[in-house]
Amino acid sequence: PFPPPPPPPAYPPGWMCTNDCSVNGLCQDGGPGAEYSHCELGKDCADCGPRYTLPFPFPPPPPPSLPSPPFLPPSPPSSP
Repeated sequence: PFPPPPPPPAYPPGWMCTNDCSVNGLCQDGGPGAEYSHCELGKDCADCGPRYTLPFPFPPPPPPSLPSPPFLPPSPPSSP
């Protein structure tokens, strides 16, 4: 009964924008500003807009290292 929707515009690499999720006025892809997370990021474009889905160009910093235990001098030898 309805004509098929127009093809989505081309987005730069790393951007996702498909309407694989239900178009209902609620952003449901779990990204920033989403009301729900029922869909994968970038697959609720009509309600959420295009999403950047690639990891950041730099890896996250390593977790902080634990402090070293305090230095304890060796125990003197025990006498017989």
